[in-house]
Formats: sequence, structure tokens, C-alpha cells
Amino acid sequence: MAEVHVARLVKAGIVLALCVFGPEVVAGYCLPNNSTCWPGPDKWEGLRKSLGGRLFAIDTSLYSTCNMKIKSKKAVRMADISERAHGICMHYGSCSHVGCSANAEWNLPEYSVEALTDADVIKTLAFANQHDIQVSVKSTGHNLAGSSSQAGSIMLWMHHFQKFGKVVVHSDSCGSAVKAIKLGGGQTWGDAYLVLQKKFNLPMGAVTVGSSGGWVMGGGLSPLAPQYGLGIDNVVQFEVILASGEKVVADRCSHPDLFWALRGSGGGFAVITSLHYRLNKLTPAVRFEMRMDMSHAATRKGGNETLRSYFHKWVDISGAGLDQRWGGWWHAATAPSGVGDANMWFFGSLKDAQSTLIKKLEAWRDNLPKAYRSLVHFQTTQWRDGYAAYMARNVVTWRRKHTGGAGNLDGGLLIPHALLKANGGAEAKALMDDLIKTGNTQWAAYLLGGAVAKVPVEDSSIHPAARTAVWSLTGPQHEVIDHLERLNIPNTGTCLNHHHATQSADTLWGDNLPRLTEIKERYDPNGRLNCYHCVGFRDQSHKGNAAIA
Repeated sequence: MAEVHVARLVKAGIVLALCVFGPEVVAGYCLPNNSTCWPGPDKWEGLRKSLGGRLFAIDTSLYSTCNMKIKSKKAVRMADISERAHGICMHYGSCSHVGCSANAEWNLPEYSVEALTDADVIKTLAFANQHDIQVSVKSTGHNLAGSSSQAGSIMLWMHHFQKFGKVVVHSDSCGSAVKAIKLGGGQTWGDAYLVLQKKFNLPMGAVTVGSSGGWVMGGGLSPLAPQYGLGIDNVVQFEVILASGEKVVADRCSHPDLFWALRGSGGGFAVITSLHYRLNKLTPAVRFEMRMDMSHAATRKGGNETLRSYFHKWVDISGAGLDQRWGGWWHAATAPSGVGDANMWFFGSLKDAQSTLIKKLEAWRDNLPKAYRSLVHFQTTQWRDGYAAYMARNVVTWRRKHTGGAGNLDGGLLIPHALLKANGGAEAKALMDDLIKTGNTQWAAYLLGGAVAKVPVEDSSIHPAARTAVWSLTGPQHEVIDHLERLNIPNTGTCLNHHHATQSADTLWGDNLPRLTEIKERYDPNGRLNCYHCVGFRDQSHKGNAAIA
């Protein structure tokens, strides 16, 4: 059956070399209940001692500690769930199960290695290579598809790995020198904000998100992306350890294929131990927040029409080409929740922020029926010390908010700028109207375009559609994204930062998939780094592999 399935994929031009996402192809890893190959207690104890005692056996009962409540302000560090249970906690609780489905089997590693140094990573890989055990890699566990957790694996838990965080003048292998910040594998953006505040701008993620893991390898969405590009567009160099245990530098002149793959593949090519991000000059920032509460009005006459006009306004604004100094996201929810809001940042003066967007939304609000006008609220705040200064103020607060979370069923879709311009926006507005008719659903649109669109498609391995998209739309996979995918919108795909476990390889990488597959096979021919729903992922039975050995 597996051979037939692979043959069909070859014919269709979608080849992952025994690494499709479905259950029909089973890799030959050594799994825990295969006593002929699985290491005995003495060998695991030997590895544990070589790692200074930082090897931990994982049991599913341990996951209950991931959902502990915060009882005091002294619990700040414990409140960051990335610190708990030897690293097995996921920010979205259901992603501790296969496919992020809470009703599915557990998808937790057999062992967790708290990696602090290069030597820890190398020793773990050597042990895994010797015994043919798959290795998963995790920094914080924010991934929406559960890619950082894998049953039957040894997990490299990078959250406490060596940290850096200094601003330096960095020279890459090509001899080019830029001002950059060096961050360690597993280091969070919260650490970076504390260093960069009042000094520099850089496309960055949320406080509790890792700066060197799935966020950057999945693209690196950020409110600063339209102004400065995605996270991957600002990386100048990686230091990585390959599956073989060899440490290499990857940049435009050293292992350029690997450098290309690391910027958009989502993971599974190497273990990132550090990286350098190019820094940008500090720019004063304006934060613009909007809230439209139609939770009561949405079910009354005119409420849904007001929501509809809000959705259409964003089609007009983005279709016309919003000033690239704007970034952030806008959110919509149809009845009965009936909420529309936006969390936007402008990198420039308040005067320019008002003329390029705020006054347009004010005019839209002022033209609403009187009964709904008062339900729309705006707030504008100037941050002369920049975006990083705002985020740095919230580092402790936001870390305390992460207490385990619920499940995640969101997927994503890149919305091309061409769709919003077609027929004066009529096609995109019709699409919005169709979503409204589906009823109880919601989505968020992250702004792209600007600097993102100016980077050549071939520069990185992210889906080519990201370079022509104006929004990265994320919402419930089965209510919103599946519906949109059935419409066969031209020139679209998915940003890996917001993708669902059911989305196809072609949707995730498009025309970059064959080259990514070749690079994966070259750098990790045995599939040692097994990243769920990544290029080269090898599915495996939780019941052992003796039948296919």
C-alpha cells in the first residue's frame, strides 16, 4: 500500500521521499516497544550521566502540570509554561496530541534533554544516530500545528540553551558587515525586547515566542513586517548543528542552500544554536487600537450590515495599497459575537498615521447609522521610544498570562493583493459576504506587502505567494480556511506561522517543495530530525515498527 501511495505522489509531482504527512508511509525508526533495538536502562542512564543528569523520561501524567494556575506574582517564571514539565507543554494544549486534536493519541516525546550547550546537542544526536531514534526540537511550544512535539522521539529542549542578546557589528562569510543582534537557540523575543528597547527596530514576535525556532523558520510574521520585511528577511547568519553532529555556519556564502531552506521551511533541517538578525534604525511608533462591539447589535437589523461594511472597508484600504509603515492585524467575528477590532502600529509621525489610515476609519465610523456609531471606539498612543520599548514594558505581564491555554484549530491562507484589486474589490467583498453567511465564525488578517513584497521570491523557501500577498489570514480551519481553499483562489498558499495540521505540503511550500526535499535529503539523509508536518516528516506508528523492519 505504501509503494502505491508513493507512486501516486511521484506521478503528481509531490514527492517527500517517504515523508508524506499521511499514515500510509511508515518510517523505520526504532520505537519504544521494539525491544530488539530500543536502548536498555543502562544505556539511557549512560546518556543521562553524560548530559549532567539533564535527561528526563516523559510520562503523559506529567502534562497535568502544564495547566497549573498562577497563585502569586512570585510565580512569574513558573507561569511561563515553556519552563514546565521538562519542556513538554504546548502553548495550545491540544497540540500535545497528534494533529492538535484533543481526542487523538498523545504526541509527547519519550525523553526530554534540557540542552544547555552545543555538546549536549551533539551527544544527543550521536546517541539517536547510534540507536536510530528520531529527534524532535523545541524552544517554547508556540507552534500552532504541534510541530515541536513528536511521540517516540528524544526531544531537544532548547529553552535554557546558551543565551546571547548583545548588539554587535557582525561580518558574515561573504565579508559583509552589519549591525546585528545575536540570539541563542531557544531564546525568546522577550529577552530581545529588553535589549533593543529605545535603540533599534527589528521584525519580532510575541514575548513568549522563540526567536530562533519555528517562528523564524516559518517566516517570522510581525507588526513590523510591511516596513522591514519578515523575520527571515532580516536573518544574516545561522549557527547550526546538523543531524550528523557537525556544527556549521549557514549564510549567503556558507552552506547557502541550507541558509535558504532554514528561512521558510518550518524546521527539521538542523538544530539552530544561534543566529544574527540585522538591526534597523529606531523609529517612533504610533499604536492604533480599534474596537467595535456588535455582540448585541449583530443580531438586530443593521448590525450585520455594519460588520459587513467594516470588512469591505479593509478590502478598500488594503486594495488601494496601505502605507507600508503600517503593520499589525485586524480581526473580525460575525454574529453572535459580532466583534470587529484592530491592533495596528505605524512607524512614523502621528500626523502621517492620521492621514494614511486613522482619518479614513474615522470617516467610515462617522457615516455609520447613529445606533451603531457609538459602538466603534478608537485609541491612539504615541511611543516615541519605539515598538520594542512598548513590548519590553509587557515582558513580565505577558509571561504570566501563559498558563497552558486551550486547543487550537486555526489554519491560515495568504490573500493575494490582486484579489483585493480585482473588479475594484468586488470579488474580495463577495468572498467576505460569503463568509458572513456561514454564520458563527471569525478570522484575523495580518498585514503583509510593503517590504515583504520587495524581496525576490527565490530569496527564501517560504511559499512564493507570501511575496504577493497583502494579508496572512488565520481562522478556524474547518469553518473559514477550508471554505476559502475550496474557492481555488489563484496565487495563494499558507504562511507556516499560522497553519493547520491538515493543510497540504503544496499549500505550505508551493514550487519550493522539490528543492526543499532535495536539501533535506542531503543534510539529513536518515531523517533524524523528525519535525511533525515539516518537509521530510516521517510518520510512525505509536505501536512500534517491528512489522516493517
